[in-house]
Amino acid sequence: MEFIQALDSNFLVLIHAGVAFITSAWVSPTYNLPIFLFGIYAQNYIESHEPLRMFVGFVGVSWLLDLIWLFNNDPATLIKILIILAWMLKMLTFASLLLGLRRRSGGGLPGLGDYTHAETVWNMPTPGGAYTSTGGDRAVDTGNAKPLPTAPSPAPAPPVPTMPHVPPAQPIVHHQQAPAMPAAPAAPVPAGAPPPGTFTI
Repeated sequence: MEFIQALDSNFLVLIHAGVAFITSAWVSPTYNLPIFLFGIYAQNYIESHEPLRMFVGFVGVSWLLDLIWLFNNDPATLIKILIILAWMLKMLTFASLLLGLRRRSGGGLPGLGDYTHAETVWNMPTPGGAYTSTGGDRAVDTGNAKPLPTAPSPAPAPPVPTMPHVPPAQPIVHHQQAPAMPAAPAAPVPAGAPPPGTFTI
């Protein structure tokens, strides 16, 4: 185990990519070069551990495919020696990658480990102030979780006082009695004339 921990997985992946690139000019497995080119990318991708998990799975499957390919094909002697050496080195590479994956993410191959904190997806807060998430906190026991206290609702506003309706005041008109005109003095009645209001024939 200490020997595997001392191995540099980045250097091993570069060796496999170089051997696959050299042997691609002759009869050789065609899947090794794209697998290890993807491995160079997966080891430098730090935002998520999923590409590295996929690469570890590809390396493990390709180890079996190399064995099947060697039984079904007869390449040149030098190429066959290189493929056999790469096949033997691939077992150490797989063990080193798997150990590094466990050390980095706390998991193993895809589906065998829990999600990490980097893969946690946070959702929007709920109206009560709590939050939900999926991913790294799936293993958290929420049976004894207490709901967060909600803020008290604001007191209703006091009613606005309304003024009673007062009809507009009518203007007061003072009617003054017109002064009485003085009566005209009666005309003097000549002597011998009949009194007013009588007539003669």
